Amino acid sequence: MKEEKVKKNYETPEVEEVTPVSKDLMDSMQGALSKATETINKLKENISEANDKYLRALADYQNLKRISDDKISKSKDAGKISVFKDLLPIVDDFEKAKEAGELSEGVELIYNKIMNMFNISGIEVINPVEGDKFDDSVHEAVVAVPNSGNEPNTIIFTQFNGYKMGDTVLRYAKVAVAV
Repeated sequence: MKEEKVKKNYETPEVEEVTPVSKDLMDSMQGALSKATETINKLKENISEANDKYLRALADYQNLKRISDDKISKSKDAGKISVFKDLLPIVDDFEKAKEAGELSEGVELIYNKIMNMFNISGIEVINPVEGDKFDDSVHEAVVAVPNSGNEPNTIIFTQFNGYKMGDTVLRYAKVAVAV
């Protein structure tokens, strides 16, 4: 009895006869499929265009951010440079008084704080010494001394130190040059 049940479960069912599809229905289905394919292709194209626009907008944003950051940095540096240029004559006076031995402890402390502020802000002193080669990128010849006994185009003495911040010269070192 068990064998009969098993055989019945595995018997092939009878297949109903399929009626042929009319040509009009087939044409209609092919038209719908064609339109759906066309719509899908247009949507893919739209997605691709939107993605391109997004990537371009992102690149524009990143460029604008970089340019803005550069401008902000340059503006900050320009502000610092302006302030430090205004302080240079005061520093010169401190240095002259220091050379003459006329600075009290309190005043020398103020001078040292100013110079420390220069160092922290990245300002370097251009302090040429006698015998250095004249370099017009950081020196300004204020006196030309002929027949000085020194090699031509060398510094004889420094009238005022120069200062620079990075590649920007705040003030050229004012020097006397042998000619």
